[in-house]
Amino acid sequence: MRHYFSLAFIFLFAITIAAGQQRIQQNVDDGVYTPQNISPDSAKYHINTFAAVCGKVKGVRAEKDGTVYLDLDRSYPFNAFTAVIKPEHTIKFKSAKSYLQKNVCVTGLIFFEKEKAHISLTSPLQVKEQ
Repeated sequence: MRHYFSLAFIFLFAITIAAGQQRIQQNVDDGVYTPQNISPDSAKYHINTFAAVCGKVKGVRAEKDGTVYLDLDRSYPFNAFTAVIKPEHTIKFKSAKSYLQKNVCVTGLIFFEKEKAHISLTSPLQVKEQ
């Protein structure tokens, strides 16, 4: 019985986090909230923080499944930070190659995966060219 309560708690916690991130992103899109700007190298110190990571797009790569990666300040595999566009969202964005060598700020919740800091991009409004 305790196991079911633990699972229910974890499920509700995950839903609450997702809803909070969506509300914050909407406030950013509406100009109500301005996130903290941080560098790609310092993003690893801001895991689970909603922020804008700013840098030059040094690498753009696409996987066979359609996932697109924008590497800031250094190309893969030497990058410290990557903005990730999942296949279901790529149609919303202009050509990923058009970001190459441009200074951008990407906004979202920073997470850590495969020893790198990432932000998942679901809307072009999360990418601001500088």
